Amino acid sequence: MDSKMISWEQICDLYRTVCLNLRYYGCRAHSLRRWNKTVQVIAAVSSSATVITVIKESGASGGLLIRVALIALAMVAAVATAVMPFLGLSEKAKDYEKLHFIYSELCAQLEVLMNAIKRRGSVHDEDVAALDVIQQLYGHLSSQDEVKPQRDLIDKLTKAINKAVPPESLRLAQ
Repeated sequence: MDSKMISWEQICDLYRTVCLNLRYYGCRAHSLRRWNKTVQVIAAVSSSATVITVIKESGASGGLLIRVALIALAMVAAVATAVMPFLGLSEKAKDYEKLHFIYSELCAQLEVLMNAIKRRGSVHDEDVAALDVIQQLYGHLSSQDEVKPQRDLIDKLTKAINKAVPPESLRLAQ
């Protein structure tokens, strides 16, 4: 690959795509951590209700409504604790955190490359070699991306990227 085969626009497009993926996996990891915590809290509260139900049922009487509510919470506890391992929320969140970290490293490498090109005013052979390494890493990473990403989140983040890093802001001075 020689420097005539790559353009500044291609580098900028890759940079903006990497920025999008960086934000996407940060949001996905945060969202899954929040869901995981919610499910854990539900399981913990419901488990407490199970203990209360056992104590109530073995002892004094209580109102029918309270007994039904406690039994319902006990059932929620059983379902929540049984489902948690199958959801794999914490494992998915860790995977997304790893992708977020690696995309942040890739983004930083692209920023270094882009700043070097801006200082010189043109793409040189060493830039082509550096970009080749970055593109190989990106190719490997993109194979680990979500199979069915959240389209609405991507659209929202694309707007944010367009606002934060408009294409015209990445023009190379001639």
